[in-house]
Amino acid sequence: MDRDSVLKQALEIVHKDRNLDYGSPEDNFATIAELWQSYFDAIPVDRKITAHDVAVCMILVKVSRLATSPGKEDHWVDIAGYSACGAQAYDRATVSESDEPVGNTQLPGLSWDQYRENWEKFTERPVTGVAPRVDQPTINDTSR
Repeated sequence: MDRDSVLKQALEIVHKDRNLDYGSPEDNFATIAELWQSYFDAIPVDRKITAHDVAVCMILVKVSRLATSPGKEDHWVDIAGYSACGAQAYDRATVSESDEPVGNTQLPGLSWDQYRENWEKFTERPVTGVAPRVDQPTINDTSR
């Protein structure tokens, strides 16, 4: 995988007629922005964004897509997966003695491989993408 092949694949995806499923990208993004704004307006101003907030945002992306393509099973499966992972992230964060979020946007306390296994278990689909680089801080890195 190199930059050129990634960009070529992205161009192919962007130029397909996805508007039939999701509407125009601008309209879909505007809907997502409204959903996210409503969510973040409802949480305390002084609270940092947590891993479970990220799960909620991902669910809201899928909710926006359900408005235009409710028959796509992918949306429903992804919502279930994000919901399960978000609940676990919230549960693990509340076990912490601090109000600070645990870890980063990946599930607290889980390695990339454990996160992948959880996702695949709940969605019955493989995780796509690349694991974090080895030189990046891990979830359990307390040296920061």
